[in-house]
This record gives sequence, structure tokens and C-alpha cells, in this order.
Amino acid sequence: MTFKDLKKRVASEVTTQESKIFERLSDKPFWIWDTKEYKQEDIRTEGKCCFNHLISLPTKNGEEKPLFDYENLLDSS
Repeated sequence: MTFKDLKKRVASEVTTQESKIFERLSDKPFWIWDTKEYKQEDIRTEGKCCFNHLISLPTKNGEEKPLFDYENLLDSS
């Protein structure tokens, strides 16, 4: 196997991984602000309800934090 072949193979694998990640995130909202809707979607998707739950919630001092109300203003704009 030449370096050129190896480069093509690695590039192909990276593209495949990126494609899979994009597929998982493409239909998801950034965050579900309505509590009732969030709970239903959380159960239906087994915790993979929105972008933030797929990539992980923000943390502070090792504790997961939800998005705050003022961040909804940024999400809506």
C-alpha cells in the first residue's frame, strides 16, 4: 500500500464518520424549550432528543447544566 492509497483510505473513513455525525444531528432541534415536549421526545428517542443532548450538555465544575432562559433568545434569533 502506498502513501497515496493510505491517504485516500483515511480521507474516505473520515468522510464516512462526518456523514454519520451529520445524519444524527441534522433533524434535531438545538434545544427543546417546552418541558412537556422535551419529556415526550426524551422518552421517544431514549435521551437523544436534541443537539445538546447528543453532543453533551454544557458543564460547570463537572456538573451538567441545562440551557438558561436567556439563551432561548439567542436560539430564536
